[in-house]
Amino acid sequence: MIIIKWKKSKVTQHVLMAISTLCLSNAYAGNLEIAPAFDLELLAYDVDGSSTINEFASQPSHDNALQMHSILGVSYQSAHLDSQLRIKNRYIELDKADDNRSYTNINFRNTLSFFSDRVLLGLNSQKSHRVSDSRLGYFSDGIAFDNLTDLTTHSASLTMRTKPKVSRYTSLQLTATDTKSGAGSLENNSFAIDGASYGAEFTAGGQFGSKSYWGVTLSKRKTKRERFEDFTSEDASIRLGAPIWERLRFVVQANHNESSLTGNRFGDNDPNSTSWGFGFEYGDIRRSYVGVLYNFRNSGQIDDDFFSYYINLVPSERTSVFAEYTKKYYGISKRLDASWKLKHFRLNATFNDDVTSYSQTQFAQVDLGLFVCPFDQPFDIANCFQPDSIDYELAPNEVSANFFETQPVLTEQVLLQKVGQVNMSYEFRRLTIAASVFTTERDFLESNFLQETQGYSVSLKWRAGRHGRFTATSRFSEVEYESESRGDDNRSNALTYAHTLSAKLSVAFTLSENERTSTTLENNFSDKRASLKVGYQFR
Repeated sequence: MIIIKWKKSKVTQHVLMAISTLCLSNAYAGNLEIAPAFDLELLAYDVDGSSTINEFASQPSHDNALQMHSILGVSYQSAHLDSQLRIKNRYIELDKADDNRSYTNINFRNTLSFFSDRVLLGLNSQKSHRVSDSRLGYFSDGIAFDNLTDLTTHSASLTMRTKPKVSRYTSLQLTATDTKSGAGSLENNSFAIDGASYGAEFTAGGQFGSKSYWGVTLSKRKTKRERFEDFTSEDASIRLGAPIWERLRFVVQANHNESSLTGNRFGDNDPNSTSWGFGFEYGDIRRSYVGVLYNFRNSGQIDDDFFSYYINLVPSERTSVFAEYTKKYYGISKRLDASWKLKHFRLNATFNDDVTSYSQTQFAQVDLGLFVCPFDQPFDIANCFQPDSIDYELAPNEVSANFFETQPVLTEQVLLQKVGQVNMSYEFRRLTIAASVFTTERDFLESNFLQETQGYSVSLKWRAGRHGRFTATSRFSEVEYESESRGDDNRSNALTYAHTLSAKLSVAFTLSENERTSTTLENNFSDKRASLKVGYQFR
C-alpha cells in the first residue's frame, strides 16, 4: 500500500490523485511475472597464476568451493510500461582458503511510452562486479582469487519524436548517466570511475516531393569527471539532396565538430574542425542508394580535401546494409551496420569509431538481439534460443541478448575507440551454432595507453532428447598492450551437460579450462575446473 501525505490544499491532492490514477490505469494494467530461482554448485579447481593476479603468490592453488546463486526475476509488461528487475546474490565459500565472498548484482530497467510511442522515458539502474583492468585478471570471476571491482550505473533517457512519415521526421533525445566504481587496480587509481555524463541529440529531416530530401543532426555531450578535467564534445551536420535526372541527385553536406580535448594528441589536427562537400547520389531514397562526395576540411593547421563514400542497401525486409567511409579530425572514419535474417540463420555485422568515454558508451551499445533468453537465467547460449521469426514477440519473462560482448577497462579517460564485430547463428532441429568474431582498438588519450584486441567465440548446443542438452564453448582473444610491449593470448573452453529433471529442477555438469599465455612470463595463468550444479525454479 502507498500512503501519500500532502500538506497543500485538498484541490491539489485531488488533481494529483486523478492524474496518478489515470497514469496507473493506462500504464500499469499488464502482465506481472515473478520468477525466483536458486542453484547450488560444487567446484574443484586447480589454479596456476602469478602474484600479479593471485594474492597467494605464484604457487599452484588446489581448492574446492561451494557456490550459491539466489536469483529473483520480476518482469512487468503493459501497453505503456516495460519493466524488468533481476537481483542475483552470489555466495562463494572456499574450502582450503577459509574465505567467504559475496556479490550482489542488480539490473533494473524501465521504459515508459506515451502518445503512441512518440514519447519514451527510460530509467535504468545496474550494479555489477567485474575486473577493472584486463591486464590483472582476464578470467577473474571471484572464485580462484578476489580482485573484482563493483560498478554502479544509474541512467535516464527521454526521447520525443514525431510519428514517422515520408515527408518529415523529428526526434530529440536527452540522456544522463551517473557511474561509480570501486578503487582502481593500479596505484594511480586511473582505472576507476566516478563521474556523470549528459547528452542531447536533435535530428530532423524529410523529403520535398518524391526525389529531394534534407537532414539535420545536432548533438552535445558532456562528461564530468573526478580524476580528470571535464570532457565536452559538440557535433553538427546537414545534408541536402536535389534531383538531377530520374534517380540521380546532387548532394551538398556540411559538418562541424568541437571538443574540449587539448594538447597535441592528433598531430597537427585540431579536434575543432569544419568540413563541407558536394557530390552525387543514385538510387531510391526510401530503400537503396549509393553516394560519392568530394569534401574540403579545415582542422587546426591542416587544410585538405578528400572523397567520402556511403551506400545503403535494403533489398528486402530481412536484409539491410549501410556502410560509410569518410574522414574526421582523428583520421579515417569507417562505419558498417549490416543485418541478414533468415528462418534458421542470423548474421549481424557492425563497425564504428568515436572519441568517447566509458559513461557515454552506456547509450552507445548495440543490442544485436540474436537470441532470446529467460530473464531469470544467465545470458548464455545454453539457456537461450533463436526465434523462428524476425517478428517474434518477447514473452514477459524473456529478453533479447547478445551472445558475446567485449568490455572496455573501467576508466573515465577519453579514448579513441574502434570496434568491429560479426555475430552469426544457425539453428536447425536439435543443433544451435553461434559464432562471433571481433576486433577492438582503444587509444586512451590521456595516459598514452593503447590496447588492441582480436578474437572469436564459438558455441554449439545439441539437444539430447526432451530433457538433456550438451553445450560446448570456445573463446580466444589476442590482446596487445603497445605502451608496455606486452601481448596476451587468452583461451577459454568449456563443456557442459545439463539435464532437466522436472519443470522446476535441473542439474548440470561442467568441465572448463582458462589459460593466458603472455610475452611476460609473470603474467601466465591457467585455471582448470570441474563443477556440479543443481538448480531449482520457484514457479
